[in-house]
Amino acid sequence: MDIITYNSKKLKKEAILSSNAMDVGCHCPMDYVLEEALNFDMLDTLIVGIGECAFYSKLITSEYGQQHWSYRLADNDLVFGCEKQIKQCVTEMLANTSNDLLILVTCIPNIANLDIEGYIRELNQDKRIYILATPHFKGFSPFDSILDLYSLLLSRQVRTSTRDAVAVWGENKSIVCKFKQEHIVGQTTIARLGELLECQRHIVFERRYLRGVKDYCDKYNLPLYNFVGLEVADVYSTYYKELGVKDVSAKARQLEEQIKLKPKKVAIKARHGVEIAKYLANFGIKTTLLIVDDFNVSNYEKISSYDNDIMIVKDYSVKFEQIKNCEYDAELDFTKVEEELFNKYGCELTSSLCEFALETL
Repeated sequence: MDIITYNSKKLKKEAILSSNAMDVGCHCPMDYVLEEALNFDMLDTLIVGIGECAFYSKLITSEYGQQHWSYRLADNDLVFGCEKQIKQCVTEMLANTSNDLLILVTCIPNIANLDIEGYIRELNQDKRIYILATPHFKGFSPFDSILDLYSLLLSRQVRTSTRDAVAVWGENKSIVCKFKQEHIVGQTTIARLGELLECQRHIVFERRYLRGVKDYCDKYNLPLYNFVGLEVADVYSTYYKELGVKDVSAKARQLEEQIKLKPKKVAIKARHGVEIAKYLANFGIKTTLLIVDDFNVSNYEKISSYDNDIMIVKDYSVKFEQIKNCEYDAELDFTKVEEELFNKYGCELTSSLCEFALETL
């Protein structure tokens, strides 16, 4: 088996593709976004793409009866454009319903540089249309497009009223139960997103919502509690106190002091691998090998800020011993405790990861 490796200093914004051109093990961004969009019961969808895109997107069905159309691009559309046809398609879709419309522009129209947004600009005076580019070559992970989707949907929302409530983005029962008023994103509508954004405080548990909610909170100067990734425990100690959740930061700080005495070079295999590597770098522990099951734009931005070289393997089936020419003092295989860590966030997750690292090193 050929193992494809990347070097953190040589990464580009676009994924380095193997000889078979596409990651056959992953669904494409269009597929990810379409399945997410069909959870919104007042959002119609239009796929603009070639034959495969038009065909396979029709296999994804919805429970809510939205309009779900595909415009199949012909050769002459790519050469001469398809403004008239796209306008006609969008006009018919908008005329048949009061729903909003999400247009997903797939790989080939992006490569051909078709101006789909320009085609329908005059049809979008009432802001019912959302356009999202979902080319497979855009990032390292198709999941990046899910972040783009929520960023797009939330960017249109204007704060017209406020409520003294907490918006909980993603469910964590051990923390959500602490609040008398909670609002959890699930099967919803665009209007429902607006209601969530009226809340005074926002807690994010799922990464898919983080970028959009963060931009919104920055715009309106609202408190955001990020329980998605790993941070230094001191940051979370304030959050836990304010939110009335058990404070485990003292334990995490104690573990941090102990971890500084551990080996200086490690190999990591973990779904949180990039964040763990960055976290350990705070204590002078260098990660030389990183085995992850996913690699997205967010992880790229984190890892590209490192001083050190990290060998990255984006294949979760690979074992440490299969990687040659990489030096390290200890192996951290977090796959053994992933089920245990699944429902932990923020400082609780940091503390558990540190504890596992200490027991292993």
